[in-house]
Amino acid sequence: MSVAKTARFLAGSTRVVLAGIIGWLLIAPIALLTPRRRDLIAVIGMSDGSFIDNAKYFFLQASPLLQPGTKMVFVSGHDGAVEMLARQGLPAVRYPSFRAIRILLRCSVAVVDSGDWLFRMRRFLLLGAKTVQLWHGVGFKRIGFDKMRNEPRAWLSSPLMMWLRILNGALNGKLVHYSAVVSTSTFYEREVFRNAIPGRYQLVTGYPRNTFGQFGDPGLREAAWLNVEAGVREALPAWTKQGRHIVLVAPTFRDSRPTTLGIDASIAQMLDDWCERHCVEMVFKFHPFERATANLTGTHLHLCDAASDIYPLLPLCHALVTDYSSIYMDYLLVDKPVVFLVPDVDEYVRQDRQFQFDFQEMTPGPKVETWPQVLAALEAQWQNDGFIAERARLRQLAFDNLDQREAVPKLIAFMHDRGWIKRTSQISSGAPVT
Repeated sequence: MSVAKTARFLAGSTRVVLAGIIGWLLIAPIALLTPRRRDLIAVIGMSDGSFIDNAKYFFLQASPLLQPGTKMVFVSGHDGAVEMLARQGLPAVRYPSFRAIRILLRCSVAVVDSGDWLFRMRRFLLLGAKTVQLWHGVGFKRIGFDKMRNEPRAWLSSPLMMWLRILNGALNGKLVHYSAVVSTSTFYEREVFRNAIPGRYQLVTGYPRNTFGQFGDPGLREAAWLNVEAGVREALPAWTKQGRHIVLVAPTFRDSRPTTLGIDASIAQMLDDWCERHCVEMVFKFHPFERATANLTGTHLHLCDAASDIYPLLPLCHALVTDYSSIYMDYLLVDKPVVFLVPDVDEYVRQDRQFQFDFQEMTPGPKVETWPQVLAALEAQWQNDGFIAERARLRQLAFDNLDQREAVPKLIAFMHDRGWIKRTSQISSGAPVT
């Protein structure tokens, strides 16, 4: 490690230690002594409160189910998200602010869908509140404590390092035992979440985001489309009228480098020409960490903003191209072809993330290494889809045939039944609890 990197590492470690000391000594006592209100729920999205993923869809779907007088507030670190929700008349506050801090100190329940809600002192402000972890995906990669126990660099998972990492997590407030952890099936609850994310209750309900923005209230359905990429959203009516196919390209990130799916000018031209010939529009949604998208231009190639939401688009897509992203598992509910562009499997496992399950058995689609192979695989599956049965097997494994529209009602009923929020007699839980 260079001198500069060492200095940055030490400076970062010092900030974390100081934040932990301030959090435990100053903020934690205030949070634990402040009375919690059963008529107040906070929702915090991933990436410092982005309005995406399970937190977004829980927030939108839960609002009509709450007891009159119960308030739910979206807490975000992004001005744009707060302003967007405010224009729709939806309660949102900017963090950090006095109002946001007061909400986190007073709420009875905080609903989150990632691990970064812990940062910027939010973890300490929420001591004493019930925390519900929705998480943000089921696939085949290791997560949470299971990832810590199986790091690609084995020395990080040694008994001494595990002890030090757990101690560090306890001291800086990032070691959390959740009030409830949500999963999508009995298989994932048993094989993944129980060992990866500790919680008092493990719930099997399905995921709020897998309604794909299709739920009751018209105003809330409209709100689900607010942060879908504007250019794509506006073009959809014309694409539908023209009978154009939509292919979504949504890879994950690499911890140490850009994806190997970067597209140079010649590949972009090849993709655009192919789209022209086959009446296709190709929509790209890269992870916010991705940096290799500069050459993505073309008449039929559409790049979504990294902070935009693609879930309302999934039912409209005719195929998905991905790599190791867990989005493919949710796409099984749409039951359309999936192509896995994975030229770096061995390198990914060695440098980035261990797989918990056999990659071949958990990926119901062709595995290819180049963009020409992707296009050939798409054409072949549109002519003769040979993965229907395999998708059905994995869909059952991942979702237990649960109606995803019932996920949020089950979660609200569970909170009511436990007395975490104001009680209502009109919802029945039905969520398996372990």
